Amino acid sequence: MNCPGLPTDPLEVARLVREGRPDDLVGMEASSYNLHRKLRGRIRSTPEEFVACEVMRDGSVATTMHYRARSGGDVPIYVLSKRNLDTRSALNAFSSALGLKPWEISYLGLKDKRALTFQFVSTTRPQRGAPSVLRGKQWQARLHYMSDKPLRPADLSGNMFWTYVRLHKAVPVDRLQAILSEFKSGASRGGMLNFFGYQRFGGRRPINHIAGYLIAKREYEAAVRVVLGTPSISEGNLTGEARRSFLEENSRASLLHFARSHLLLDRSLAKNMIRHSGDGRKSVLGLPTVLLRFLLESFSAFIFNRCVSHMRDELLRDEVLKELLYMPLDERGVPLMACAAPTPSSTKIIEDEIRRGKATAALTCPGYLVGKIISSETMAIMDELGVTCGSFFLQERPEVGFPGQLRAATVVPRVISATAVDEFTALLSFFLPRSSYATVFLRELLHA
Repeated sequence: MNCPGLPTDPLEVARLVREGRPDDLVGMEASSYNLHRKLRGRIRSTPEEFVACEVMRDGSVATTMHYRARSGGDVPIYVLSKRNLDTRSALNAFSSALGLKPWEISYLGLKDKRALTFQFVSTTRPQRGAPSVLRGKQWQARLHYMSDKPLRPADLSGNMFWTYVRLHKAVPVDRLQAILSEFKSGASRGGMLNFFGYQRFGGRRPINHIAGYLIAKREYEAAVRVVLGTPSISEGNLTGEARRSFLEENSRASLLHFARSHLLLDRSLAKNMIRHSGDGRKSVLGLPTVLLRFLLESFSAFIFNRCVSHMRDELLRDEVLKELLYMPLDERGVPLMACAAPTPSSTKIIEDEIRRGKATAALTCPGYLVGKIISSETMAIMDELGVTCGSFFLQERPEVGFPGQLRAATVVPRVISATAVDEFTALLSFFLPRSSYATVFLRELLHA
């Protein structure tokens, strides 16, 4: 079964990934800058070639090079650095080193796995005698300062990034610099469509939103087939064979293989399938709360991406759309937690703020609580997919339901530098407001 624009057959999904068309799968059907020239290359040849550092609203930058010797309370604020390690694994190891549970740690955002990243973390309650340094495999944490309260999401301003782009073919340095300058100029003139990035959907195997869609439709058996049957372009032959065996025979041997997988979703679902004798409904509904909710959130993110794509021209103009809400932005272009509907008296003011990079339109990521603020375009997409806001609430597992949220439809990157190092290499540094993705920004420069 396939729905319009969202394939649900595992082999069809795999074909689109092999053909280099992940954008089609995750709803990114438009670009922000429409550059005349793009580069063919890749980022992250090694984790050290992609560096991300959190920036707090007070200007603090997450780096282990500077310890702020001040004390204002009993809650330790650490800078957690990690290399080639996903955030949740690093947080689990960090909390264990402190003798705490993972839910007793506050953090401000998830960071890329294949990268060198620096982020702020804290405990959720006072901790006297906190160690100054903690180390583990692929991570370390240094005490930054003592605070009177834990970290909150509103503390984060955004992230600074430094990344190399390694080109597939040589480009003369002067021509390469001209391409980079055009890119920097395009980024400085206006906003960028604030798509959810590839990480939200599964990276090299973008299936999270497809599984979420099938769960929202209550098609649990199909969701199991997508998760366990869709191959990745980077997995080994044994796993590929297990996926084929599962699709063709629903074999127990393949489930035993996935039950040992390093992929948490595959592992959890396979164990449930064994436990429940192949009952897809019980297996899906028995997934951990965090996983099940994340799949529904991913489907909501897909709808948001597609809506942004369809409304591209309207969102990148300075004109105010009466049916949308608008968010103010701070001096770094970070959305503030407030929204307003335009009125005859405020439309001109909002348009001026958009031109000055001080406001942006907000679109709804659909969920069971946001029916009254969904745009007509979002509703049309949901109708096409055959879902409603109520689809994001599971009666059997009410705690995993996704209520929905408002998200800035555009963001304003700050490109610090874009330099041709040699005919095979470019180096970029830039700042992005929180809840935006470096991979989405770099997509504007690089060919798919």
